[in-house]
Amino acid sequence: MSFSSILIPRDVAWEVLHKFGEMASLHFVDSVPNLPQMNRPFYNYVKRCDEALQKIEYIFAAMEKFSYKVY
Repeated sequence: MSFSSILIPRDVAWEVLHKFGEMASLHFVDSVPNLPQMNRPFYNYVKRCDEALQKIEYIFAAMEKFSYKVY
């Protein structure tokens, strides 16, 4: 394992991080661990993803409740 620092322009960050995620062999370290989550530029995106995940989990639970098979 090696430690590297990468600076990615904001306009291509999504594509680059998506490709890194496909590799499934990376570990991200917070460069500013003391900064509150609410002050981070991506906070609203993470919050929306959490809300969407909650809605999806609710839908799956309702489907299981009515014995609908989830594929």
